Amino acid sequence: MTDIRYTELHGKGVLSQDGRELGEVDDLVVNYETWQLQALIVKLERDLLEDFHMKKPMFGTQILKVSTGFVSGVSDKVILHKTMGELIELAREGGATGPVHDEPDEAPEEA
Repeated sequence: MTDIRYTELHGKGVLSQDGRELGEVDDLVVNYETWQLQALIVKLERDLLEDFHMKKPMFGTQILKVSTGFVSGVSDKVILHKTMGELIELAREGGATGPVHDEPDEAPEEA
C-alpha cells in the first residue's frame, strides 16, 4: 500500500486523460464515518470556467469536486482517467463530478 499525505497532494496539478491541466488540488472530501477519501476538491484554471459553464468570479476561481474513482495515478501531477470532455459532461449532468458549494448537504447527526 502506498500512502500519500495531504501536504503532498495540496497544490499538486491535476491532468485529464487527454493531458489538459484542470487546476490544482485544493482540498479533500473524507467520509467521516468510514474515513475513506471520496473526492478531491480541484481549484479550476480560470480559462476552463466557461467550458464548465461556471461564472468567473472577479477574483480567484471556482472549484470542482472530482471523485477519487477518476484518479488513475499520482506522481508530480494527479492523473485522471477521464478526458476533459467527459469531465465537462459529468459536471453538466451533476454526476460524480460537480460544482462544490460552501454549505454542507447535511449536518452530521448528534449521537
